Amino acid sequence: MSERKTRIAAFSNRADVVRNYERQYLDTLRELMLSVPEQQRSPPITVLAPVGMAEIWPCTDAAVVLVYPSEKLSVRVVVRGPLATTAEEFMQKNPACELLDSAGNRSTLRPVITSENVRSHVVGHMLDIRFNYKARVFRPRFMRLSVVGWDASLPDPFDQARKHFSAALLARNIIGPQAVEMSSTQMQAATRKKAREILERYDDVLRATKSEEDLQRFLFENPAILYPDYVKCYSKLRLGDDYITDFVFDVQGHNGREYVFVELEKPTKLIFTSQGYFTAYFTQAKDQLLNWERWISANQAYIIQKLPGLFKPSFHLVMGRSADLLQTHREKLRTEFAATSRTFSTYDDLLRRYRQILDQLKD
Repeated sequence: MSERKTRIAAFSNRADVVRNYERQYLDTLRELMLSVPEQQRSPPITVLAPVGMAEIWPCTDAAVVLVYPSEKLSVRVVVRGPLATTAEEFMQKNPACELLDSAGNRSTLRPVITSENVRSHVVGHMLDIRFNYKARVFRPRFMRLSVVGWDASLPDPFDQARKHFSAALLARNIIGPQAVEMSSTQMQAATRKKAREILERYDDVLRATKSEEDLQRFLFENPAILYPDYVKCYSKLRLGDDYITDFVFDVQGHNGREYVFVELEKPTKLIFTSQGYFTAYFTQAKDQLLNWERWISANQAYIIQKLPGLFKPSFHLVMGRSADLLQTHREKLRTEFAATSRTFSTYDDLLRRYRQILDQLKD
């Protein structure tokens, strides 16, 4: 058997594993991307979660995966012929990894990998690589580069796609349109910085607010506090002439697209009486969610025109402060909302959840 045929036989099964992973990952990412209105598919989403053709280059120690974005979100996975070079040598010498400026001039610089044992690792999820040199920006033709060691354990492709899509939405929702001119590294740094600023401002508003209006105004300006990775946010959506919601969020749930209807009540309103019973304020607020649910059930044709794909929506009540709740109160609230389409949070719960997300961004 020739040396080339031997390499093909040795790497065929391994390359198939990587190919199947990339296919499942990109197909899942494509379905998630289709939930975003076409006019909103722009950076940072298209940079941090690129969908398109995956080109797999089998090297002696790992597969180098290059992803070229497609505006039409068409997915292809192509396995090139096996190479007698390491992944590092491939990146240093193969034309697929060369960097070009806007005029097509090549740079001597190349992307590099730093792992000492590439064979047993998945190295990097390098996005939108750029190098600035003498006032010129050099970039590769691909948008994403990954190096998959032949002995590495691959993560679940569906979970990875959802994770990267969520991170892209988070960046979009926090830093907004200014992301268009940023590299992926700049986007990630800007997202961390802006998220930290929003967290500090929310904490200040929560401590100092004397009125419901001040806090609600802040949340309307920063809806990501409620659902950081939302696909779309509707503020003050009317349910016919009967009700006006505070927010409706289009989010990606575990079972696909979901709509969450949010009711904001005053942070100063008590949830429990001194005897441990629900207050009239809380009961009235909870009934509001039930009224919305009944209205939506009775007016499906109307609401689907406003919220395409709506099916089994959920409802979220935000009210009160955590300091006013005892452990027995928390347990009673969990029982009250268990096995329903409704959830409950205090304003401090929102703060805690957002802080957890900020910690994830640091990681």
